[in-house]
Amino acid sequence: MAKNEENDGKINETGATDIENQAKKDKRNEQQTNVNEQKTNLDRGRNKNTESSNNDITRYLARARSISSKRSQPDSPTKGSETPPRKLKGNDGHAE
Repeated sequence: MAKNEENDGKINETGATDIENQAKKDKRNEQQTNVNEQKTNLDRGRNKNTESSNNDITRYLARARSISSKRSQPDSPTKGSETPPRKLKGNDGHAE
């Protein structure tokens, strides 16, 4: 520890002191931390948008399935005589 204390304030080859160099390093680290935080926030925003987009797609597909299943159902029984009666299959598998 005594060696570190001796180096504090000494001028190196470029003329800058160790304290100045440490301040520069601290500033770079702080800037990098800010950049990393911004990237994280951006990723969170993207994930949030992706989730809502996925929810929209899921709702759309569910609605499409619902409409499709309604179309494939036979006509409602209220029409009565308009729909011909179904033929029943006998034991041999042929329609009677």
